[in-house]
Amino acid sequence: MELILHIGMGKTGTSALQSFLDRETKSIANSGYFFTGIFLQNLLKENPLKKQADVNNPELLAKALTLLDKEAARLPSGISKVVWSNESFSMGYNSHEIVDIFKRFLVDSKVFNKCSVYLVLRRQDQWVESAYKQWALKHKTNKGRYIQSPDEYLKSISRLLDYFKLAQTWNFHEINIVPYDEIIDSGGIVEYFCNCWDIDYDDSFSAYRHMNESLGNDLSKLISLYNRGQDRPVFPEEFLSVIKDACLSEISSTKSSFISDELRMAILESCSESNSKLSNTFFDGSPLFSVDSIKSVPVYTSDNEILITYLAMICKKQQERIEVLNARLHRIENILNIKGNKQ
Repeated sequence: MELILHIGMGKTGTSALQSFLDRETKSIANSGYFFTGIFLQNLLKENPLKKQADVNNPELLAKALTLLDKEAARLPSGISKVVWSNESFSMGYNSHEIVDIFKRFLVDSKVFNKCSVYLVLRRQDQWVESAYKQWALKHKTNKGRYIQSPDEYLKSISRLLDYFKLAQTWNFHEINIVPYDEIIDSGGIVEYFCNCWDIDYDDSFSAYRHMNESLGNDLSKLISLYNRGQDRPVFPEEFLSVIKDACLSEISSTKSSFISDELRMAILESCSESNSKLSNTFFDGSPLFSVDSIKSVPVYTSDNEILITYLAMICKKQQERIEVLNARLHRIENILNIKGNKQ
Protein backbone atom coordinates (compact mmCIF):
# COMPACT_ATOMS: atom_id res chain seq x y z
CA MET A 1 0.00 0.00 0.00
CA GLU A 2 1.16 3.54 -0.75
CA LEU A 3 1.08 6.42 1.71
CA ILE A 4 0.60 9.74 -0.07
CA LEU A 5 1.67 12.76 1.98
CA HIS A 6 0.39 16.08 0.71
CA ILE A 7 2.33 18.48 2.94
CA GLY A 8 1.10 21.79 1.53
CA MET A 9 2.28 24.46 1.53
CA GLY A 10 -0.57 26.45 2.98
CA LYS A 11 -2.17 29.11 0.75
CA THR A 12 -1.92 26.88 -2.31
CA GLY A 13 -5.45 25.44 -2.28
CA THR A 14 -4.95 22.96 0.56
CA SER A 15 -8.36 23.60 2.15
CA ALA A 16 -10.16 22.98 -1.15
CA LEU A 17 -8.29 19.72 -1.68
CA GLN A 18 -8.93 18.56 1.88
CA SER A 19 -12.64 19.40 1.61
CA PHE A 20 -12.86 17.46 -1.64
CA LEU A 21 -11.08 14.40 -0.24
CA ASP A 22 -13.16 14.49 2.93
CA ARG A 23 -16.55 14.77 1.20
CA GLU A 24 -16.11 12.76 -1.99
CA THR A 25 -15.23 9.50 -0.23
CA LYS A 26 -17.06 7.28 -2.71
CA SER A 27 -15.50 8.94 -5.75
CA ILE A 28 -11.95 8.61 -4.49
CA ALA A 29 -12.58 5.08 -3.15
CA ASN A 30 -13.62 3.98 -6.64
CA SER A 31 -10.09 4.92 -7.72
CA GLY A 32 -8.49 3.13 -4.78
CA TYR A 33 -7.94 6.10 -2.45
CA PHE A 34 -8.79 6.70 1.20
CA PHE A 35 -8.39 10.08 2.92
CA THR A 36 -7.24 9.96 6.54
CA GLY A 37 -8.31 13.50 7.46
CA ILE A 38 -5.84 16.25 8.28
CA PHE A 39 -4.86 14.65 11.59
CA LEU A 40 -5.92 11.02 10.92
CA GLN A 41 -9.36 11.59 12.45
CA ASN A 42 -11.10 9.65 9.68
CA LEU A 43 -9.19 6.49 10.49
CA LEU A 44 -8.16 6.48 14.16
CA LYS A 45 -10.73 6.09 16.93
CA GLU A 46 -8.25 6.63 19.76
CA ASN A 47 -6.19 9.37 18.16
CA PRO A 48 -3.18 10.92 19.93
CA LEU A 49 -3.37 13.82 17.44
CA LYS A 50 -5.98 16.28 18.69
CA LYS A 51 -5.34 19.20 16.35
CA GLN A 52 -3.72 19.94 13.02
CA ALA A 53 -0.37 21.14 14.35
CA ASP A 54 0.15 18.03 16.48
CA VAL A 55 1.74 16.33 13.48
CA ASN A 56 4.94 18.20 14.32
CA ASN A 57 5.09 16.69 17.81
CA PRO A 58 7.51 13.74 17.36
CA GLU A 59 6.11 11.67 20.21
CA LEU A 60 2.48 12.10 19.16
CA LEU A 61 3.30 11.51 15.50
CA ALA A 62 5.15 8.26 16.23
CA LYS A 63 2.17 6.95 18.23
CA ALA A 64 -0.27 7.99 15.52
CA LEU A 65 1.74 6.27 12.78
CA THR A 66 1.77 3.02 14.76
CA LEU A 67 -2.02 3.17 14.96
CA LEU A 68 -2.24 4.17 11.30
CA ASP A 69 -0.43 0.99 10.31
CA LYS A 70 -2.90 -1.15 12.24
CA GLU A 71 -6.01 0.62 10.98
CA ALA A 72 -4.85 0.80 7.35
CA ALA A 73 -4.58 -2.99 7.35
CA ARG A 74 -8.35 -3.12 7.92
CA LEU A 75 -9.27 -0.94 4.94
CA PRO A 76 -11.25 -2.56 2.11
CA SER A 77 -9.21 -4.57 -0.36
CA GLY A 78 -9.91 -2.06 -3.14
CA ILE A 79 -7.98 0.67 -1.31
CA SER A 80 -4.35 0.79 -2.41
CA LYS A 81 -3.46 4.40 -1.59
CA VAL A 82 -3.93 6.29 1.67
CA VAL A 83 -3.81 10.10 1.43
CA TRP A 84 -2.77 12.29 4.35
CA SER A 85 -3.02 16.02 3.62
CA ASN A 86 -1.78 18.48 6.24
CA GLU A 87 0.02 21.74 5.46
CA SER A 88 1.46 21.86 8.98
CA PHE A 89 4.08 19.35 7.86
CA SER A 90 5.71 21.93 5.59
CA MET A 91 5.58 24.72 8.18
CA GLY A 92 7.08 23.06 11.26
CA TYR A 93 10.30 24.02 13.01
CA ASN A 94 11.60 20.45 13.27
CA SER A 95 11.10 18.99 9.80
CA HIS A 96 14.26 16.83 9.94
CA GLU A 97 13.03 15.15 13.11
CA ILE A 98 9.59 14.55 11.63
CA VAL A 99 11.04 13.12 8.42
CA ASP A 100 13.22 10.73 10.46
CA ILE A 101 10.08 9.39 12.11
CA PHE A 102 8.55 8.71 8.70
CA LYS A 103 11.73 6.95 7.58
CA ARG A 104 11.60 4.62 10.58
CA PHE A 105 7.89 4.10 10.06
CA LEU A 106 8.37 2.93 6.48
CA VAL A 107 11.06 0.47 7.57
CA ASP A 108 8.84 -1.01 10.29
CA SER A 109 5.47 -0.78 8.53
CA LYS A 110 3.64 -4.00 7.76
CA VAL A 111 1.24 -2.23 5.40
CA PHE A 112 3.01 0.58 3.58
CA ASN A 113 5.85 -0.13 1.17
CA LYS A 114 5.94 3.27 -0.53
CA CYS A 115 5.56 6.92 0.43
CA SER A 116 5.04 9.74 -2.06
CA VAL A 117 5.34 13.35 -0.88
CA TYR A 118 3.55 16.16 -2.71
CA LEU A 119 4.72 19.72 -2.12
CA VAL A 120 3.01 22.67 -3.83
CA LEU A 121 5.11 25.84 -3.98
CA ARG A 122 3.94 29.36 -4.76
CA ARG A 123 6.24 32.19 -5.78
CA GLN A 124 7.43 33.67 -2.51
CA ASP A 125 6.28 37.27 -2.94
CA GLN A 126 2.78 36.10 -3.88
CA TRP A 127 2.75 33.59 -1.03
CA VAL A 128 3.70 36.22 1.57
CA GLU A 129 0.84 38.51 0.53
CA SER A 130 -1.70 35.70 0.87
CA ALA A 131 -0.14 34.32 4.05
CA TYR A 132 -0.02 37.76 5.68
CA LYS A 133 -3.75 38.23 5.24
CA GLN A 134 -4.40 34.71 6.52
CA TRP A 135 -2.08 34.42 9.53
CA ALA A 136 -1.43 38.00 10.61
CA LEU A 137 -4.80 39.65 9.95
CA LYS A 138 -7.53 37.01 9.68
CA HIS A 139 -5.91 34.50 12.03
CA LYS A 140 -3.74 36.41 14.50
CA THR A 141 -0.90 34.11 15.49
CA ASN A 142 1.09 36.52 17.66
CA LYS A 143 0.50 37.43 21.29
CA GLY A 144 -0.16 41.01 22.38
CA ARG A 145 -2.71 43.65 21.44
CA TYR A 146 -1.20 44.54 18.10
CA ILE A 147 -1.18 43.37 14.51
CA GLN A 148 2.15 42.60 12.87
CA SER A 149 3.22 44.81 10.00
CA PRO A 150 4.15 43.05 6.74
CA ASP A 151 7.86 43.53 7.56
CA GLU A 152 7.41 42.06 11.05
CA TYR A 153 5.44 39.14 9.69
CA LEU A 154 8.06 38.46 7.02
CA LYS A 155 10.79 38.23 9.66
CA SER A 156 8.74 35.73 11.64
CA ILE A 157 8.22 33.34 8.68
CA SER A 158 11.34 33.94 6.57
CA ARG A 159 12.53 30.37 7.24
CA LEU A 160 9.54 29.05 5.27
CA LEU A 161 10.68 30.78 2.08
CA ASP A 162 13.78 28.62 1.57
CA TYR A 163 11.99 26.21 -0.74
CA PHE A 164 15.15 24.33 -1.70
CA LYS A 165 15.87 23.48 1.94
CA LEU A 166 12.26 22.43 2.45
CA ALA A 167 12.27 20.18 -0.62
CA GLN A 168 15.62 18.64 0.31
CA THR A 169 14.37 17.83 3.80
CA TRP A 170 11.24 16.05 2.57
CA ASN A 171 12.98 14.25 -0.29
CA PHE A 172 13.34 11.07 1.76
CA HIS A 173 11.48 8.60 -0.44
CA GLU A 174 9.79 10.14 -3.47
CA ILE A 175 8.95 13.81 -3.71
CA ASN A 176 6.74 15.54 -6.26
CA ILE A 177 7.18 19.30 -6.35
CA VAL A 178 4.26 21.09 -7.97
CA PRO A 179 4.47 24.78 -8.98
CA TYR A 180 1.37 26.68 -7.95
CA ASP A 181 1.16 28.09 -11.48
CA GLU A 182 0.46 24.55 -12.73
CA ILE A 183 -2.36 24.24 -10.22
CA ILE A 184 -3.94 27.45 -11.53
CA ASP A 185 -3.43 26.51 -15.19
CA SER A 186 -5.13 23.15 -14.64
CA GLY A 187 -8.26 24.82 -13.27
CA GLY A 188 -7.60 24.36 -9.57
CA ILE A 189 -6.07 21.99 -7.07
CA VAL A 190 -8.89 19.43 -7.23
CA GLU A 191 -8.68 19.20 -11.01
CA TYR A 192 -4.91 18.91 -10.82
CA PHE A 193 -4.81 16.06 -8.33
CA CYS A 194 -7.72 14.20 -9.88
CA ASN A 195 -5.69 14.12 -13.07
CA CYS A 196 -2.47 13.33 -11.23
CA TRP A 197 -4.01 10.46 -9.25
CA ASP A 198 -6.29 9.15 -12.02
CA ILE A 199 -9.48 9.97 -10.13
CA ASP A 200 -12.46 10.38 -12.43
CA TYR A 201 -13.33 14.06 -12.43
CA ASP A 202 -16.94 15.12 -12.16
CA ASP A 203 -18.15 18.58 -13.15
CA SER A 204 -19.71 18.97 -9.70
CA PHE A 205 -16.19 19.04 -8.23
CA SER A 206 -15.75 22.55 -9.65
CA ALA A 207 -17.64 23.82 -6.58
CA TYR A 208 -14.53 23.19 -4.50
CA ARG A 209 -12.72 25.99 -6.33
CA HIS A 210 -14.65 28.54 -4.32
CA MET A 211 -14.36 26.98 -0.89
CA ASN A 212 -12.49 28.90 1.81
CA GLU A 213 -11.67 31.77 -0.50
CA SER A 214 -9.53 34.47 1.05
CA LEU A 215 -11.17 37.60 2.39
CA GLY A 216 -10.70 40.82 0.49
CA ASN A 217 -8.57 43.62 1.88
CA ASP A 218 -11.38 45.59 3.51
CA LEU A 219 -12.78 42.58 5.36
CA SER A 220 -9.26 41.46 6.29
CA LYS A 221 -8.68 44.87 7.83
CA LEU A 222 -12.02 44.69 9.66
CA ILE A 223 -11.29 41.33 11.25
CA SER A 224 -7.80 42.51 12.21
CA LEU A 225 -9.37 45.34 14.23
CA TYR A 226 -11.24 42.76 16.28
CA ASN A 227 -8.08 40.66 16.64
CA ARG A 228 -6.13 43.70 17.80
CA GLY A 229 -8.35 43.87 20.86
CA GLN A 230 -7.20 40.43 22.03
CA ASP A 231 -3.87 39.83 23.77
CA ARG A 232 -3.64 36.27 22.47
CA PRO A 233 -3.69 34.42 19.16
CA VAL A 234 -7.16 34.51 17.61
CA PHE A 235 -8.71 31.94 15.31
CA PRO A 236 -10.71 33.49 12.46
CA GLU A 237 -13.92 31.70 13.46
CA GLU A 238 -14.33 34.12 16.37
CA PHE A 239 -15.28 37.02 14.10
CA LEU A 240 -16.05 35.34 10.79
CA SER A 241 -19.44 34.34 12.16
CA VAL A 242 -20.23 38.03 12.68
CA ILE A 243 -19.20 38.84 9.11
CA LYS A 244 -21.39 36.04 7.75
CA ASP A 245 -24.28 36.96 10.04
CA ALA A 246 -24.32 40.54 8.75
CA CYS A 247 -23.86 39.34 5.14
CA LEU A 248 -20.85 41.58 4.70
CA SER A 249 -19.18 41.58 1.31
CA GLU A 250 -16.25 43.49 -0.09
CA ILE A 251 -17.31 47.10 -0.65
CA SER A 252 -14.19 48.53 -2.23
CA SER A 253 -13.15 47.20 -5.63
CA THR A 254 -9.77 48.91 -5.57
CA LYS A 255 -6.93 46.52 -6.30
CA SER A 256 -4.37 46.91 -3.57
CA SER A 257 -1.89 44.89 -1.56
CA PHE A 258 -0.61 44.81 2.00
CA ILE A 259 2.86 44.00 0.66
CA SER A 260 4.66 46.88 -1.03
CA ASP A 261 6.46 46.59 -4.35
CA GLU A 262 9.77 47.22 -2.58
CA LEU A 263 9.16 44.41 -0.11
CA ARG A 264 8.10 42.04 -2.90
CA MET A 265 11.31 42.74 -4.77
CA ALA A 266 13.36 42.22 -1.60
CA ILE A 267 11.62 38.86 -1.03
CA LEU A 268 12.38 37.63 -4.53
CA GLU A 269 15.97 38.81 -4.33
CA SER A 270 16.55 37.04 -1.01
CA CYS A 271 15.03 33.82 -2.40
CA SER A 272 16.78 33.83 -5.77
CA GLU A 273 19.65 31.54 -4.71
CA SER A 274 17.32 29.01 -3.10
CA ASN A 275 15.03 29.04 -6.14
CA SER A 276 17.97 28.55 -8.46
CA LYS A 277 19.14 25.51 -6.47
CA LEU A 278 15.62 24.13 -6.48
CA SER A 279 15.33 24.57 -10.23
CA ASN A 280 18.70 22.96 -10.98
CA THR A 281 18.19 20.04 -8.60
CA PHE A 282 14.59 19.09 -9.31
CA PHE A 283 13.68 20.68 -12.66
CA ASP A 284 16.83 20.41 -14.80
CA GLY A 285 17.32 24.14 -14.67
CA SER A 286 13.82 25.05 -15.86
CA PRO A 287 12.30 27.97 -13.92
CA LEU A 288 9.86 26.83 -11.28
CA PHE A 289 7.85 30.04 -11.10
CA SER A 290 6.63 32.62 -13.56
CA VAL A 291 9.24 35.23 -14.36
CA ASP A 292 6.70 38.00 -14.74
CA SER A 293 7.94 41.26 -13.33
CA ILE A 294 6.23 42.59 -10.24
CA LYS A 295 3.17 44.55 -11.23
CA SER A 296 2.95 47.82 -9.37
CA VAL A 297 0.00 47.65 -6.97
CA PRO A 298 -0.91 50.42 -4.52
CA VAL A 299 -0.39 49.62 -0.85
CA TYR A 300 -3.71 49.17 0.94
CA THR A 301 -4.94 52.05 3.06
CA SER A 302 -8.06 51.60 5.14
CA ASP A 303 -11.08 53.73 4.37
CA ASN A 304 -12.74 54.70 7.65
CA GLU A 305 -16.08 55.26 5.92
CA ILE A 306 -16.07 51.65 4.70
CA LEU A 307 -15.17 50.32 8.14
CA ILE A 308 -17.91 52.43 9.76
CA THR A 309 -20.37 51.16 7.15
CA TYR A 310 -19.47 47.58 8.07
CA LEU A 311 -19.90 48.40 11.76
CA ALA A 312 -23.33 49.91 11.11
CA MET A 313 -24.41 46.78 9.20
CA ILE A 314 -23.21 44.56 12.05
CA CYS A 315 -24.98 46.71 14.67
CA LYS A 316 -28.20 46.65 12.63
CA LYS A 317 -28.15 42.87 12.48
CA GLN A 318 -27.40 42.58 16.19
CA GLN A 319 -30.22 45.04 17.01
CA GLU A 320 -32.66 42.98 14.95
CA ARG A 321 -31.66 39.90 16.90
CA ILE A 322 -32.08 41.71 20.23
CA GLU A 323 -35.55 42.86 19.22
CA VAL A 324 -36.56 39.29 18.32
CA LEU A 325 -35.26 38.01 21.66
CA ASN A 326 -37.08 40.80 23.52
CA ALA A 327 -40.35 39.91 21.78
CA ARG A 328 -39.92 36.26 22.78
CA LEU A 329 -39.14 37.29 26.36
CA HIS A 330 -42.26 39.45 26.53
CA ARG A 331 -44.41 36.58 25.21
CA ILE A 332 -42.99 34.27 27.88
CA GLU A 333 -43.62 36.89 30.58
CA ASN A 334 -47.22 37.31 29.42
CA ILE A 335 -47.79 33.56 29.48
CA LEU A 336 -46.35 33.32 33.00
CA ASN A 337 -48.45 36.27 34.18
CA ILE A 338 -51.62 34.71 32.77
CA LYS A 339 -50.86 31.39 34.48
CA GLY A 340 -50.09 33.20 37.74
CA ASN A 341 -53.38 35.09 37.66
CA LYS A 342 -55.37 31.91 37.07
CA GLN A 343 -53.72 30.30 40.06
